[in-house]
Amino acid sequence: MARHEYDADANLAMIFKIKETILFDEKDGHIRVIKEQNRKPQQMMRKIGIKIPKRSYLELDDFGTFVFKQLDGVKTVKEIGELLAKHNEESATHLYERLLIYLYHLEVNEKWIELIN
Repeated sequence: MARHEYDADANLAMIFKIKETILFDEKDGHIRVIKEQNRKPQQMMRKIGIKIPKRSYLELDDFGTFVFKQLDGVKTVKEIGELLAKHNEESATHLYERLLIYLYHLEVNEKWIELIN
């Protein structure tokens, strides 16, 4: 999304999908993103006996879980927003602003999703 100027119609027509390299599961109704802890400093610390888990888990909240499940490479941002509004009326306040900021975070900062159109 960072490469697009703000254009409401274009932003609502965007379609995202979860990158194939992202590991995740579902526990107690929430998505957990699994992050491998295999960087060189972590490997070195393990060699000297410090216990560092090989994986860490980031559990998404209700909003994040619902949105993440919709990122199928087919639904547009507008369609996801409409589903979100039906799913949770509290989400309707500033719906698309919140949704676009969240998707931007997942794409640019976390690098979990990719824009496909």
